[in-house]
Amino acid sequence: MNGQIASDDRDVISDDPCLKCRCSGGKMICSKQACPVLQCPQSRQHHPPGECCPRCKGTRALMGIKNTCTLQTAFFREGATYNIDRCTNCTCRNDTSICTRASCPILDCAPELQKSVPGSCCKKCIMPEEVRSQCFYKGTLYEASNKTSLSLHKSVVTRKRFNTKKNVLHGPPHISYG
Repeated sequence: MNGQIASDDRDVISDDPCLKCRCSGGKMICSKQACPVLQCPQSRQHHPPGECCPRCKGTRALMGIKNTCTLQTAFFREGATYNIDRCTNCTCRNDTSICTRASCPILDCAPELQKSVPGSCCKKCIMPEEVRSQCFYKGTLYEASNKTSLSLHKSVVTRKRFNTKKNVLHGPPHISYG
């Protein structure tokens, strides 16, 4: 990882401070830390360099409103459930916000292939669409840039699919690429 050669039962340093990896039994085993929900508003949060999780700057005055939770700049009644973001669900219990945050899996793809998915907390590996330069049709392999006659059907090979239209043709049928 990152050009490091790890021996068994050794920790491996990652570029991501939230990622903890260890070489064990010849395999890399990694876990990702989930950060706690901060009680301060976004404007008072800072992310110290080299640390996994952000922290609150300064101090805050404590206001005691019975049967109410304060989270960042919002107030919630006892028993209320609320979302801070797509990954964090909270419930107000005994004047305290009890929050759970999803811990996303470690993705086994390059960062540029890791994409947010609508309605999902965690990113997923989205592979680019495969472009094929050949096509099988009725047991025959057709390579890109070949033109071939196919009975009395007009056939078209595109990069994504093979379409056959049953038409009587006035000339030799061919495969074209789109």
